[in-house]
Amino acid sequence: MLKNILHLGKKIKLNIDRRVENFGAQYIAFGIFGILNYPIYYAIWSYGAKQTYESLLLRATATILCLLLLLKNYWPRRLQTWLPTYWYITLTFCMPFFFTFMLFKTNFAPVWLMSTSTIFFWLVLLVDWVSYIAILPLGIFLAGACYYLAIPHLLINENYMDYLAQYSGALILATLFAYNKENSEKLKLQGVRAVGASIAHELRTPLTSIDLGIAGAKEYLPTLMEAYLTAKEQGIAVKPIKPSHYETLTTLLDDLQKETQYSHTIINILLMNAKQNLISDSNFKLCSMNGCISDAIKRYPFKEKEPELIHWNSQNDFMFYGDQLVMTHVIFNLLKNALYFIEAERKGEITLWYETKEGHNILCFKDTAKGIPAAAISKLFDRFYSTIPNGTGLGLSFCKMALNSFEGDITCKSRYREFTQFDISLPQIKN
Repeated sequence: MLKNILHLGKKIKLNIDRRVENFGAQYIAFGIFGILNYPIYYAIWSYGAKQTYESLLLRATATILCLLLLLKNYWPRRLQTWLPTYWYITLTFCMPFFFTFMLFKTNFAPVWLMSTSTIFFWLVLLVDWVSYIAILPLGIFLAGACYYLAIPHLLINENYMDYLAQYSGALILATLFAYNKENSEKLKLQGVRAVGASIAHELRTPLTSIDLGIAGAKEYLPTLMEAYLTAKEQGIAVKPIKPSHYETLTTLLDDLQKETQYSHTIINILLMNAKQNLISDSNFKLCSMNGCISDAIKRYPFKEKEPELIHWNSQNDFMFYGDQLVMTHVIFNLLKNALYFIEAERKGEITLWYETKEGHNILCFKDTAKGIPAAAISKLFDRFYSTIPNGTGLGLSFCKMALNSFEGDITCKSRYREFTQFDISLPQIKN
Protein backbone atom coordinates (compact mmCIF):
# COMPACT_ATOMS: atom_id res chain seq x y z
CA MET A 1 0.00 0.00 0.00
CA LEU A 2 2.76 2.42 1.02
CA LYS A 3 4.73 1.50 -2.09
CA ASN A 4 1.74 2.34 -4.29
CA ILE A 5 1.28 5.68 -2.54
CA LEU A 6 4.97 6.55 -3.01
CA HIS A 7 4.77 5.55 -6.66
CA LEU A 8 1.69 7.73 -7.17
CA GLY A 9 3.38 10.63 -5.40
CA LYS A 10 6.42 10.29 -7.65
CA LYS A 11 4.22 10.31 -10.77
CA ILE A 12 2.38 13.43 -9.55
CA LYS A 13 5.70 15.19 -8.85
CA LEU A 14 7.08 14.32 -12.30
CA ASN A 15 3.87 15.54 -13.91
CA ILE A 16 4.06 18.83 -11.99
CA ASP A 17 7.74 19.23 -12.93
CA ARG A 18 6.91 18.72 -16.61
CA ARG A 19 3.99 21.16 -16.57
CA VAL A 20 5.95 23.87 -14.78
CA GLU A 21 8.89 23.38 -17.17
CA ASN A 22 6.60 23.69 -20.21
CA PHE A 23 4.40 26.55 -18.96
CA GLY A 24 6.85 28.44 -16.76
CA ALA A 25 6.39 29.75 -13.23
CA GLN A 26 6.23 33.34 -11.99
CA TYR A 27 8.05 32.62 -8.73
CA ILE A 28 9.46 36.10 -8.17
CA ALA A 29 6.44 38.11 -9.37
CA PHE A 30 4.00 36.09 -7.26
CA GLY A 31 6.37 36.15 -4.29
CA ILE A 32 6.50 39.96 -4.38
CA PHE A 33 2.72 40.12 -4.76
CA GLY A 34 2.22 37.83 -1.75
CA ILE A 35 4.56 39.51 0.74
CA LEU A 36 2.88 42.85 -0.04
CA ASN A 37 -0.76 41.84 -0.50
CA TYR A 38 -1.45 39.69 2.56
CA PRO A 39 0.09 41.93 5.29
CA ILE A 40 -1.21 45.19 3.78
CA TYR A 41 -4.79 43.98 3.48
CA TYR A 42 -4.64 42.53 6.98
CA ALA A 43 -3.96 46.06 8.24
CA ILE A 44 -6.70 47.53 6.02
CA TRP A 45 -9.39 45.02 7.04
CA SER A 46 -8.37 45.01 10.72
CA TYR A 47 -7.86 48.70 11.41
CA GLY A 48 -9.49 50.53 8.51
CA ALA A 49 -12.53 49.13 6.70
CA LYS A 50 -13.18 46.45 9.33
CA GLN A 51 -14.63 43.09 8.25
CA THR A 52 -16.60 40.57 10.28
CA TYR A 53 -13.62 38.19 10.22
CA GLU A 54 -9.86 38.39 9.78
CA SER A 55 -7.09 35.85 10.33
CA LEU A 56 -3.52 36.79 11.15
CA LEU A 57 -2.52 33.10 11.04
CA LEU A 58 -3.76 32.55 7.46
CA ARG A 59 -2.20 35.77 6.19
CA ALA A 60 1.10 35.07 7.96
CA THR A 61 1.20 31.58 6.45
CA ALA A 62 0.51 32.95 2.94
CA THR A 63 3.18 35.63 3.40
CA ILE A 64 5.81 33.09 4.54
CA LEU A 65 5.00 30.79 1.61
CA CYS A 66 5.52 33.70 -0.82
CA LEU A 67 8.68 34.84 0.95
CA LEU A 68 10.20 31.38 0.48
CA LEU A 69 9.49 31.68 -3.26
CA LEU A 70 11.53 34.89 -3.33
CA LEU A 71 14.37 33.08 -1.55
CA LYS A 72 14.32 30.08 -3.88
CA ASN A 73 17.91 30.67 -5.06
CA TYR A 74 19.10 30.18 -1.47
CA TRP A 75 17.37 26.84 -0.96
CA PRO A 76 19.64 23.82 -0.40
CA ARG A 77 20.36 22.15 -3.71
CA ARG A 78 18.53 18.94 -2.80
CA LEU A 79 15.34 20.90 -2.02
CA GLN A 80 15.33 22.89 -5.26
CA THR A 81 14.06 19.84 -7.16
CA TRP A 82 10.84 20.27 -5.16
CA LEU A 83 10.36 23.90 -6.20
CA PRO A 84 7.64 23.19 -8.84
CA THR A 85 5.66 21.12 -6.28
CA TYR A 86 6.09 23.87 -3.69
CA TRP A 87 4.88 26.38 -6.31
CA TYR A 88 1.62 24.44 -6.75
CA ILE A 89 1.15 24.11 -2.97
CA THR A 90 1.67 27.86 -2.54
CA LEU A 91 -0.80 28.70 -5.31
CA THR A 92 -3.40 26.31 -3.88
CA PHE A 93 -3.15 27.82 -0.40
CA CYS A 94 -2.74 31.49 -1.32
CA MET A 95 -5.49 31.64 -3.93
CA PRO A 96 -8.47 29.23 -3.93
CA PHE A 97 -8.04 28.01 -0.33
CA PHE A 98 -7.41 31.39 1.31
CA PHE A 99 -10.05 33.36 -0.57
CA THR A 100 -12.72 30.66 -0.31
CA PHE A 101 -12.15 30.16 3.43
CA MET A 102 -12.40 33.90 4.01
CA LEU A 103 -15.54 34.00 1.88
CA PHE A 104 -17.17 31.30 4.04
CA LYS A 105 -16.06 32.88 7.33
CA THR A 106 -17.55 36.26 6.35
CA ASN A 107 -20.78 34.57 5.19
CA PHE A 108 -20.34 35.69 1.57
CA ALA A 109 -19.53 39.35 2.30
CA PRO A 110 -19.60 41.44 -0.92
CA VAL A 111 -15.90 42.34 -0.74
CA TRP A 112 -14.94 38.65 -0.54
CA LEU A 113 -17.41 37.73 -3.27
CA MET A 114 -15.58 40.11 -5.60
CA SER A 115 -12.14 39.05 -4.40
CA THR A 116 -12.90 35.35 -4.83
CA SER A 117 -14.23 35.96 -8.34
CA THR A 118 -10.93 37.54 -9.38
CA ILE A 119 -8.83 34.50 -8.46
CA PHE A 120 -10.56 32.53 -11.23
CA PHE A 121 -8.75 34.81 -13.68
CA TRP A 122 -5.52 35.37 -11.73
CA LEU A 123 -4.86 31.64 -11.63
CA VAL A 124 -5.30 31.39 -15.42
CA LEU A 125 -2.19 33.55 -15.85
CA LEU A 126 -0.06 31.35 -13.60
CA VAL A 127 -0.67 27.72 -14.65
CA ASP A 128 -1.74 25.63 -17.62
CA TRP A 129 -5.40 24.72 -18.00
CA VAL A 130 -5.04 21.14 -16.67
CA SER A 131 -3.30 22.40 -13.53
CA TYR A 132 -5.93 25.12 -13.28
CA ILE A 133 -8.85 22.71 -13.14
CA ALA A 134 -6.95 20.65 -10.55
CA ILE A 135 -5.74 23.45 -8.24
CA LEU A 136 -8.95 25.52 -8.15
CA PRO A 137 -11.42 22.77 -7.06
CA LEU A 138 -8.82 21.29 -4.67
CA GLY A 139 -8.32 24.64 -2.92
CA ILE A 140 -12.08 25.25 -2.70
CA PHE A 141 -12.72 21.74 -1.34
CA LEU A 142 -9.98 22.06 1.31
CA ALA A 143 -11.32 25.46 2.36
CA GLY A 144 -14.81 24.01 2.74
CA ALA A 145 -13.48 21.03 4.71
CA CYS A 146 -11.46 23.26 7.07
CA TYR A 147 -14.44 25.56 7.57
CA TYR A 148 -16.71 22.64 8.43
CA LEU A 149 -14.13 21.18 10.85
CA ALA A 150 -13.82 24.55 12.58
CA ILE A 151 -17.58 25.24 12.59
CA PRO A 152 -19.41 21.92 12.10
CA HIS A 153 -22.57 23.24 10.52
CA LEU A 154 -23.57 24.26 7.03
CA LEU A 155 -23.52 27.87 5.86
CA ILE A 156 -26.93 29.47 5.74
CA ASN A 157 -27.39 31.83 2.80
CA GLU A 158 -30.45 32.22 0.61
CA ASN A 159 -28.40 33.20 -2.45
CA TYR A 160 -26.56 29.89 -2.89
CA MET A 161 -27.88 29.31 -6.40
CA ASP A 162 -26.95 32.81 -7.54
CA TYR A 163 -23.40 32.38 -6.26
CA LEU A 164 -23.13 28.91 -7.77
CA ALA A 165 -24.28 30.17 -11.18
CA GLN A 166 -21.88 33.13 -11.02
CA TYR A 167 -18.84 31.05 -10.05
CA SER A 168 -19.67 28.25 -12.49
CA GLY A 169 -19.79 30.76 -15.35
CA ALA A 170 -16.50 32.34 -14.24
CA LEU A 171 -14.89 28.90 -13.95
CA ILE A 172 -15.99 27.85 -17.44
CA LEU A 173 -14.88 31.14 -18.98
CA ALA A 174 -11.50 31.09 -17.22
CA THR A 175 -10.90 27.43 -18.17
CA LEU A 176 -11.65 28.18 -21.83
CA PHE A 177 -9.29 31.16 -21.69
CA ALA A 178 -6.53 29.04 -20.13
CA TYR A 179 -7.03 26.27 -22.69
CA ASN A 180 -6.92 28.69 -25.63
CA LYS A 181 -3.79 30.35 -24.22
CA GLU A 182 -1.98 27.03 -23.88
CA ASN A 183 -3.22 25.89 -27.30
CA SER A 184 -1.77 29.01 -28.93
CA GLU A 185 1.61 28.19 -27.31
CA LYS A 186 1.41 24.66 -28.73
CA LEU A 187 0.62 26.02 -32.20
CA LYS A 188 3.67 28.29 -31.98
CA LEU A 189 5.84 25.35 -31.01
CA GLN A 190 4.41 23.18 -33.80
CA GLY A 191 5.24 25.96 -36.26
CA VAL A 192 8.82 26.12 -34.98
CA ARG A 193 9.11 22.34 -35.24
CA ALA A 194 7.75 22.32 -38.80
CA VAL A 195 10.12 25.09 -39.93
CA GLY A 196 13.03 23.44 -38.10
CA ALA A 197 12.34 20.05 -39.70
CA SER A 198 12.11 21.65 -43.15
CA ILE A 199 15.37 23.57 -42.73
CA ALA A 200 17.08 20.47 -41.34
CA HIS A 201 15.99 18.43 -44.36
CA GLU A 202 17.20 21.09 -46.82
CA LEU A 203 20.56 21.42 -45.08
CA ARG A 204 21.27 17.73 -44.58
CA THR A 205 21.22 16.94 -48.31
CA PRO A 206 24.02 19.36 -49.36
CA LEU A 207 25.98 18.56 -46.19
CA THR A 208 25.87 14.85 -47.05
CA SER A 209 27.02 15.63 -50.62
CA ILE A 210 29.89 17.73 -49.28
CA ASP A 211 30.84 14.95 -46.87
CA LEU A 212 30.90 12.38 -49.68
CA GLY A 213 32.94 14.73 -51.88
CA ILE A 214 35.47 15.22 -49.09
CA ALA A 215 35.73 11.47 -48.55
CA GLY A 216 36.52 11.04 -52.27
CA ALA A 217 39.02 13.92 -52.32
CA LYS A 218 40.83 12.50 -49.26
CA GLU A 219 41.63 9.41 -51.31
CA TYR A 220 43.47 11.35 -54.02
CA LEU A 221 44.77 14.56 -52.39
CA PRO A 222 47.80 12.90 -50.72
CA THR A 223 48.86 11.50 -54.14
CA LEU A 224 48.51 14.94 -55.77
CA MET A 225 50.53 16.60 -52.99
CA GLU A 226 53.22 13.94 -53.28
CA ALA A 227 53.31 14.51 -57.06
CA TYR A 228 53.71 18.26 -56.45
CA LEU A 229 56.71 17.68 -54.17
CA THR A 230 58.27 15.21 -56.66
CA ALA A 231 57.79 17.67 -59.55
CA LYS A 232 59.37 20.44 -57.51
CA GLU A 233 62.36 18.25 -56.61
CA GLN A 234 62.80 17.25 -60.29
CA GLY A 235 62.72 20.90 -61.38
CA ILE A 236 59.50 20.54 -63.32
CA ALA A 237 57.72 23.88 -63.75
CA VAL A 238 54.70 23.89 -61.44
CA LYS A 239 52.85 26.77 -59.82
CA PRO A 240 54.47 27.22 -56.40
CA ILE A 241 52.45 26.77 -53.22
CA LYS A 242 53.39 28.77 -50.14
CA PRO A 243 54.69 26.53 -47.30
CA SER A 244 51.92 27.80 -44.94
CA HIS A 245 49.27 26.98 -47.58
CA TYR A 246 50.82 23.57 -48.12
CA GLU A 247 50.61 22.85 -44.40
CA THR A 248 46.95 23.91 -44.42
CA LEU A 249 46.21 21.52 -47.29
CA THR A 250 47.52 18.55 -45.28
CA THR A 251 44.71 18.96 -42.69
CA LEU A 252 42.12 20.82 -44.78
CA LEU A 253 39.94 17.85 -45.71
CA ASP A 254 39.96 16.44 -42.18
CA ASP A 255 38.93 19.87 -40.85
CA LEU A 256 36.17 20.19 -43.45
CA GLN A 257 34.86 16.73 -42.59
CA LYS A 258 34.80 17.65 -38.90
CA GLU A 259 32.85 20.81 -39.76
CA THR A 260 30.21 18.86 -41.72
CA GLN A 261 29.85 16.41 -38.84
CA TYR A 262 29.63 19.35 -36.45
CA SER A 263 26.92 20.91 -38.64
CA HIS A 264 24.90 17.69 -38.59
CA THR A 265 25.10 17.66 -34.80
CA ILE A 266 24.07 21.32 -34.56
CA ILE A 267 20.99 20.52 -36.68
CA ASN A 268 20.12 17.73 -34.24
CA ILE A 269 20.55 20.15 -31.32
CA LEU A 270 18.31 22.76 -32.95
CA LEU A 271 15.61 20.14 -33.52
CA MET A 272 15.87 19.05 -29.88
CA ASN A 273 15.61 22.72 -28.96
CA ALA A 274 12.32 23.04 -30.83
CA LYS A 275 10.95 19.81 -29.33
CA GLN A 276 12.13 20.79 -25.82
CA ASN A 277 13.03 17.17 -25.05
CA LEU A 278 15.67 16.33 -22.48
CA ILE A 279 18.86 15.27 -24.23
CA SER A 280 19.56 11.54 -24.26
CA ASP A 281 22.48 10.55 -22.04
CA SER A 282 23.56 7.75 -24.40
CA ASN A 283 26.50 9.84 -25.69
CA PHE A 284 27.41 11.51 -22.40
CA LYS A 285 31.01 11.35 -21.22
CA LEU A 286 33.43 13.28 -19.04
CA CYS A 287 34.05 16.71 -20.57
CA SER A 288 36.37 19.58 -19.73
CA MET A 289 34.69 22.97 -19.32
CA ASN A 290 37.89 24.61 -20.61
CA GLY A 291 37.59 22.45 -23.72
CA CYS A 292 33.97 23.56 -24.27
CA ILE A 293 34.80 27.25 -23.89
CA SER A 294 37.89 26.95 -26.15
CA ASP A 295 35.80 25.18 -28.78
CA ALA A 296 33.04 27.79 -28.57
CA ILE A 297 35.46 30.72 -28.90
CA LYS A 298 37.31 29.00 -31.75
CA ARG A 299 34.16 28.26 -33.74
CA TYR A 300 32.04 31.35 -33.00
CA PRO A 301 31.70 33.72 -36.02
CA PHE A 302 33.00 36.85 -34.29
CA LYS A 303 32.90 40.25 -35.90
CA GLU A 304 36.03 42.39 -35.99
CA LYS A 305 37.45 43.16 -32.51
CA GLU A 306 34.75 41.15 -30.70
CA PRO A 307 37.24 38.51 -29.44
CA GLU A 308 39.05 41.34 -27.60
CA LEU A 309 35.92 41.87 -25.47
CA ILE A 310 36.19 38.39 -23.92
CA HIS A 311 38.20 37.93 -20.71
CA TRP A 312 38.43 34.32 -19.59
CA ASN A 313 40.14 33.09 -16.44
CA SER A 314 40.75 29.44 -17.36
CA GLN A 315 42.26 28.47 -14.00
CA ASN A 316 40.45 25.80 -11.94
CA ASP A 317 39.04 23.98 -14.97
CA PHE A 318 36.55 21.27 -14.00
CA MET A 319 35.11 18.12 -15.53
CA PHE A 320 31.40 17.40 -15.95
CA TYR A 321 29.37 14.49 -17.25
CA GLY A 322 27.52 15.48 -20.41
CA ASP A 323 27.95 16.32 -24.09
CA GLN A 324 30.72 18.73 -25.12
CA LEU A 325 29.00 19.83 -28.32
CA VAL A 326 25.75 20.62 -26.50
CA MET A 327 27.64 22.63 -23.86
CA THR A 328 29.48 24.46 -26.65
CA HIS A 329 26.11 25.39 -28.12
CA VAL A 330 24.97 26.66 -24.69
CA ILE A 331 28.01 28.96 -24.58
CA PHE A 332 27.24 30.03 -28.18
CA ASN A 333 23.82 31.22 -27.02
CA LEU A 334 25.27 33.22 -24.12
CA LEU A 335 27.94 34.75 -26.38
CA LYS A 336 25.38 35.68 -29.03
CA ASN A 337 23.07 37.42 -26.55
CA ALA A 338 25.89 39.25 -24.75
CA LEU A 339 27.55 40.45 -27.96
CA TYR A 340 24.19 41.65 -29.32
CA PHE A 341 23.61 43.90 -26.30
CA ILE A 342 27.23 45.08 -26.20
CA GLU A 343 26.87 46.21 -29.82
CA ALA A 344 23.45 47.77 -29.20
CA GLU A 345 24.64 49.67 -26.09
CA ARG A 346 28.10 50.42 -27.55
CA LYS A 347 29.68 49.42 -24.26
CA GLY A 348 30.53 46.41 -22.18
CA GLU A 349 32.72 43.33 -22.08
CA ILE A 350 32.40 39.63 -21.27
CA THR A 351 34.10 37.87 -18.37
CA LEU A 352 34.17 34.13 -17.64
CA TRP A 353 35.47 32.46 -14.47
CA TYR A 354 34.90 29.44 -12.24
CA GLU A 355 33.55 29.05 -8.72
CA THR A 356 32.63 26.15 -6.42
CA LYS A 357 29.59 25.99 -4.14
CA GLU A 358 27.75 23.24 -2.23
CA GLY A 359 29.18 20.32 -4.17
CA HIS A 360 28.77 22.04 -7.56
CA ASN A 361 31.22 23.61 -10.01
CA ILE A 362 29.98 26.86 -11.49
CA LEU A 363 30.88 28.65 -14.73
CA CYS A 364 30.10 32.35 -14.30
CA PHE A 365 29.38 34.22 -17.54
CA LYS A 366 29.04 37.99 -17.05
CA ASP A 367 28.55 40.87 -19.47
CA THR A 368 28.48 44.56 -18.58
CA ALA A 369 26.26 45.81 -21.40
CA LYS A 370 22.61 46.57 -20.68
CA GLY A 371 21.49 44.34 -17.83
CA ILE A 372 17.97 42.94 -17.51
CA PRO A 373 15.00 44.55 -15.71
CA ALA A 374 14.06 42.68 -12.53
CA ALA A 375 10.55 41.91 -13.81
CA ALA A 376 11.97 40.07 -16.85
CA ILE A 377 14.43 37.77 -15.06
CA SER A 378 11.79 35.26 -13.93
CA LYS A 379 10.65 34.80 -17.56
CA LEU A 380 14.08 34.57 -19.22
CA PHE A 381 14.05 30.78 -19.57
CA ASP A 382 10.42 30.56 -20.74
CA ARG A 383 9.88 29.37 -24.30
CA PHE A 384 9.12 32.15 -26.81
CA TYR A 385 10.10 34.88 -24.34
CA SER A 386 12.88 37.07 -25.69
CA THR A 387 14.39 40.44 -24.78
CA ILE A 388 15.95 40.66 -28.25
CA PRO A 389 13.82 42.16 -31.06
CA ASN A 390 12.81 39.40 -33.52
CA GLY A 391 14.29 36.77 -31.19
CA THR A 392 12.66 33.35 -31.15
CA GLY A 393 12.77 32.97 -27.36
CA LEU A 394 14.17 29.43 -27.70
CA GLY A 395 17.87 29.99 -26.98
CA LEU A 396 17.83 30.31 -23.19
CA SER A 397 15.04 27.76 -22.81
CA PHE A 398 17.32 25.32 -24.67
CA CYS A 399 20.18 26.20 -22.31
CA LYS A 400 17.95 25.41 -19.32
CA MET A 401 16.84 22.12 -20.84
CA ALA A 402 20.43 21.14 -21.73
CA LEU A 403 21.78 21.87 -18.23
CA ASN A 404 18.88 19.98 -16.63
CA SER A 405 19.83 17.02 -18.86
CA PHE A 406 23.31 17.17 -17.33
CA GLU A 407 21.71 17.23 -13.83
CA GLY A 408 22.80 20.85 -13.55
CA ASP A 409 21.11 24.22 -13.85
CA ILE A 410 21.52 27.73 -15.22
CA THR A 411 20.37 30.83 -13.34
CA CYS A 412 20.56 34.55 -13.99
CA LYS A 413 21.17 37.60 -11.85
CA SER A 414 21.31 41.12 -13.19
CA ARG A 415 21.33 44.79 -12.32
CA TYR A 416 19.64 46.88 -14.97
CA ARG A 417 22.02 49.17 -16.88
CA GLU A 418 25.00 47.54 -15.14
CA PHE A 419 25.48 43.80 -15.76
CA THR A 420 23.96 40.41 -16.50
CA GLN A 421 25.46 37.22 -15.08
CA PHE A 422 24.54 33.63 -15.94
CA ASP A 423 25.74 30.90 -13.56
CA ILE A 424 26.05 27.41 -15.07
CA SER A 425 26.06 24.95 -12.19
CA LEU A 426 27.10 21.29 -12.61
CA PRO A 427 27.62 18.51 -10.04
CA GLN A 428 31.21 17.92 -9.01
CA ILE A 429 32.65 14.66 -10.32
CA LYS A 430 33.70 12.41 -7.46
CA ASN A 431 36.61 9.94 -7.74
